Amino acid sequence: TSSFTPTATQWRTDSVDLSAYASNNEVLIRFKAQSGYGNNLYIDDVNIFSPTGISDDNVVDYFTIYPNPAGNMINIDYLIHQQGDVVVSIYDITGKKISMININDVSQGNHNLTLDISDWTSGLYHAVITTENGVSSHKFVKQ
Repeated sequence: TSSFTPTATQWRTDSVDLSAYASNNEVLIRFKAQSGYGNNLYIDDVNIFSPTGISDDNVVDYFTIYPNPAGNMINIDYLIHQQGDVVVSIYDITGKKISMININDVSQGNHNLTLDISDWTSGLYHAVITTENGVSSHKFVKQ
């Protein structure tokens, strides 16, 4: 008849091995709760790390989104190591792809992309830059 709210002693720690996905260029992680009684889901301190040496250190030297939080426009600044194709994908909080921009034959160096997001709903978004060498990502908020 009422919602369950965990106490400090009722939290649990869990781990999931994602090493099977290490060779994938894009992996989305989603939390899905099913409850026959409509109770709440509490998630805190989610950490995703790569102790096996999976790294995007050599993909994009510098990647930032501003302003953050954003209004009607966002700027995506990035620095890439070597010439090649770049894909910029934007996902909403549910993992749905909102936008995808393919940029062919990008030269090594600094680049800027400006996006009009005025018709997007307010919320948290995830921007992903994919190059031939790997993937880098950033979160931003649309007000």
